[in-house]
Amino acid sequence: MPYANSVNAGSLAAGSVFVETKASERKQAPGNDDPQYVSASTRPDNCATERKGAYQYSDAGPEVSMVNRDLFLSDFARQSRTRACPVATIQPLTTDASALNNVIKDLDASGGTAGHIGVQWAWYMLSENWGGVMKASERPAKMDPKKVAKYAILMTDGEFNLSYFDANDPDQVYNDAGKVQTRTAATTLCAAMQDQGIEIFTIGFALTEKNAKSTLQACASPDTGNTKHFYQAANGAELDQAFQDIVRNIDKLTVTR
Repeated sequence: MPYANSVNAGSLAAGSVFVETKASERKQAPGNDDPQYVSASTRPDNCATERKGAYQYSDAGPEVSMVNRDLFLSDFARQSRTRACPVATIQPLTTDASALNNVIKDLDASGGTAGHIGVQWAWYMLSENWGGVMKASERPAKMDPKKVAKYAILMTDGEFNLSYFDANDPDQVYNDAGKVQTRTAATTLCAAMQDQGIEIFTIGFALTEKNAKSTLQACASPDTGNTKHFYQAANGAELDQAFQDIVRNIDKLTVTR
């Protein structure tokens, strides 16, 4: 789930992302039948920001509440001279290594860090409630203590600094010092995922922001036995090692269950 100023939902956007076109829509959480739904032919891009309203911190499917493309996204991108929509699109569940590598090739460091939006879409891709907008091969199975476990890995530099749901104009979208609302939204989403049985590992890469470590520790699942869930990495070798350790931990957990 690549993220920056927003998340590029790719082909899933048509069935799950609502494009705000006027200020009165900014506080709504519309469904598919909303009269202001913007068709693909007039959609500026396939990007999404936060879901708003009562379902903001849930994995309810898009037929219940679509995810918003905030009205301020384009204005903020113009002001900050960054790309509104990342080139790299989200990749639903797959065992196709080539598909994953193709997404990685499109990764580009540009824009702010809306980490909570990345967490939000990671949850959706693990939720069977979102199966209706995915191909059959990508649809998540239902959680089953004996057969199906679900894991998420959040890797970030910890610069949680961008959110739209609490902004009243484009100038309030970004805060270089680290935005409290963004970190709070991320940890709230992580807690809700854990409540549904999803195990979360977090990796902090080259952390410098003062609240980064505590945010990632809060997002990670509690350590159990010899399995830790929060890692720090200062370079590529340590980052690779962190991922390898997580894979081994998941393998051990799978065998145990």
